[in-house]
Amino acid sequence: MELNKDSLKIDKEILHSLAFELLQKDIPNYAKVTLIQICGMNQVKPDQVRPILRDILKNSKETQLKVSAIAALGEYGNRNDLAVIDLYSKSSDVRLRTAAVTAIKQHIK
Repeated sequence: MELNKDSLKIDKEILHSLAFELLQKDIPNYAKVTLIQICGMNQVKPDQVRPILRDILKNSKETQLKVSAIAALGEYGNRNDLAVIDLYSKSSDVRLRTAAVTAIKQHIK
């Protein structure tokens, strides 16, 4: 059996819509990290994803999930997000601090 590369192509619109839909569901945090990255890298529905990311920063205790949310807000957050991101730039957790500093630099570009 031969693998056809064309059969492996995924429609980006379908992927983005699926990522956004799944991000809103009660799924494991490790899956949400990947979905946030997909949404962030592709700026999937930024106006709809931002509130989800803000909610994660406000309510989640999971560091890696917060790091992903900070990175995504760095990609397409707005001025309102800078104040929250700035709080994390002073975090004692190096992972959160590094993500925040990078996100702030992306806003300044």
